[in-house]
Amino acid sequence: MKKLKKLSKSFRAHIGPHQIETSKNESWQGISGIQPIFFFDFFAIGKPLRYKITSYISELCEINISSADIVWVDGQDEFLKDDLLSFWFWDQNDLIPFAFVGKESHKGPFHSIEGVLFLNTTTGKEPSTMEVLLLSVKRDHKLTRIANKLDDLSIIKRNPDRDQSEQIKQEGNGLFGQGNFDDAADKFYEAMLVDPTNPNPYNNMGMITQVARTMPERGEFFGQLSYLVDSQYTNGMRGYSGHLASQGNFKKSIKLMNRCIQIEPSAQNYGILARLAFDSDNHEKAQLACQKCLQLDPNHPDALDIMAKLPL
Repeated sequence: MKKLKKLSKSFRAHIGPHQIETSKNESWQGISGIQPIFFFDFFAIGKPLRYKITSYISELCEINISSADIVWVDGQDEFLKDDLLSFWFWDQNDLIPFAFVGKESHKGPFHSIEGVLFLNTTTGKEPSTMEVLLLSVKRDHKLTRIANKLDDLSIIKRNPDRDQSEQIKQEGNGLFGQGNFDDAADKFYEAMLVDPTNPNPYNNMGMITQVARTMPERGEFFGQLSYLVDSQYTNGMRGYSGHLASQGNFKKSIKLMNRCIQIEPSAQNYGILARLAFDSDNHEKAQLACQKCLQLDPNHPDALDIMAKLPL
């Protein structure tokens, strides 16, 4: 598992929507021409979300994830550890999912896709030397080899245009303000494609699901991606820490806010940390965070409120 996590980080620089030129040969299971593709770092996202993505892909492949199908395939009577091309369930076979491909894959998980790409980590020591496998969700639902190594894929990337991405994002913001969430989301997807390194449209996609209260998993995915595409993006860290806290996961929420404060030691961030610590009954940490916050802003309302409630 540690090996997979380490290798998974190698996709961090490619996160987001792009396009790919697929081969016309049979190995692509009927996927042909220029197709949308969405790269992601599977092990960087939260474990519950990884399970939800796994479950969603399984449903697309008509596989019951809780059944014996995850161990037995095609009626064979042995664990198919050595037969990677017919065994779909990846963790047990050292496979890393790293991209969705086809149909609406540019919109990330929980949309209509045609396949998922994996690295077979048993075939090399570095991602550049590992074979690439395709799990088709519309044909035989089997893993097939489509490239000997990652560099053999014909990924079509455009030069990021941050100004244009921001302009499109602002159009999405306007639609978002009008309550037109579907059209706003389309604008944010477009802004991601123009500049996959721009954290703002990812973050705004996360906000849509919070406000519209639809597909919270999708919002969670994009909320995390906002600071994965830009490790200094504290706005995304703050937003996702709030999601974690709302799920009762104060440990991870506080850890993320500590990282946020390392980047931006502001009164706002110390105030959020103080609230998280207080709500998790860590009064000592809450007091320290309040003190730091009030040194920067003596009138910070949340810090003053928490200090007044802390036991003497």
